[in-house]
Amino acid sequence: MAQMVYFVSTVLMGAILIAVAIGLSRGANWRRDRSTERWGASESITRTVRSQTLWISSFLLLVFVLAGSVVVFVNPEAPAQIRGAMVFVLAGAGLSALGAYLAYGIYASARYRGWKSAQAAAASAWILGLLFVLAVVVKLTLGS
Repeated sequence: MAQMVYFVSTVLMGAILIAVAIGLSRGANWRRDRSTERWGASESITRTVRSQTLWISSFLLLVFVLAGSVVVFVNPEAPAQIRGAMVFVLAGAGLSALGAYLAYGIYASARYRGWKSAQAAAASAWILGLLFVLAVVVKLTLGS
């Protein structure tokens, strides 16, 4: 069992290392003086974020990871430690989706009402912070 955990850890760290290396190799002209440039996203970042291929592949990766987690979770032959880890993966994905949905919904609602982008982002952060504090208070009050 310990060997499997070490193997998965090695694969994940290798993937992170490769992602960092690719990100650093794409950082052309990083020594350029940017003090005279306007503030804002660079052209390559804008092009990357607007790429449909990136969004589709990210979504498919998320779907496959969650589907695999569900399959492992419902498999009665899977070890209890791995099934417990899948609970955290699924709960983390669900809470992340809920948090992103709330954050974007608050931001979009504030923008629709005519607030500037910074004001809408601040409102979104405040409300999510208050919800987090409320969850902590409820947890401490109920004691479970």
